[in-house]
Amino acid sequence: AANASGGAAISPATALSMAGMFLHLRGNYPEAMTLYDYAIDLRPRSIDVLLKRASLWYEREEEAKAIADFEAALALDGAHGDIYCHRGQLYILQSKISAAVDDLRKAVQLDPGSVLARIQLGMALHRSQQPTEARRVFADAEAAFPDSPDVLNYHGELLVEAQEMEAAKAKFSGALSISGNKFALAHVNLGVLELHRKQDLEAAIKHCEKAISVDPLCETAHVHMAHLCLQKYDLRGAVAAYDRAVEMLRLKQELVDCYSMREATAAQLALIDSQPAIYEPLLAEHRQRAAMAAAGMG
Repeated sequence: AANASGGAAISPATALSMAGMFLHLRGNYPEAMTLYDYAIDLRPRSIDVLLKRASLWYEREEEAKAIADFEAALALDGAHGDIYCHRGQLYILQSKISAAVDDLRKAVQLDPGSVLARIQLGMALHRSQQPTEARRVFADAEAAFPDSPDVLNYHGELLVEAQEMEAAKAKFSGALSISGNKFALAHVNLGVLELHRKQDLEAAIKHCEKAISVDPLCETAHVHMAHLCLQKYDLRGAVAAYDRAVEMLRLKQELVDCYSMREATAAQLALIDSQPAIYEPLLAEHRQRAAMAAAGMG
């Protein structure tokens, strides 16, 4: 079918799914769920919508319903790699690593062209104490997808966990090179490395600022910026960064952790603002010590 402009018409089920995904990403879960339900009513065999709804069930902490949607999708097509990939991701979040590895192996077998499945399999293998195979998976992924900054970045994160910092730095730098310096997570990860290896707080902040400049919607960058502001005793900056992160985070536990830190920081700031003559000199002293430590003088 074609629309009046001559292009392919979008079916009602697809339009509902797209609108549901938009609301889902904006955090409007009730309306997103309603639209996903309508889309599935119109097209009961839509695996794509079932996977989206399963993700939403999980974010609403209704994990049994998420698993039920995965099972329904598999009943429609047991050889669909995306189903195993997404269910494997859910198992990782549930810390069911063995089940995750099984699903992600199946996902890669069914769809060797899935970058996401290979990355998730590598990370799951690493967490299941299978480092040799995890490294092989990432090496194979780099060979198969030489232009993927995601592969290099997550390989770098694996190397950080293995305490191989120089190798990790090379992967993060490679991700930036491939992406034209626009891969936000690699900027964040380089900042974390600078902080842990050299205690260079200012360099870490600059990396986070760069991450935010190339991707203002990178919630990880805002969370890290808030933590860095706290280390610098910039409480006002930390509150602002936490506020931006809260607007973007979707998983409940991440939101709870972030908002708790935001409220604790805001309470400290309110106390300082209420009696600046008492607390500002103490805060200034802490800032000076932090600056001296960052400069290697403390």
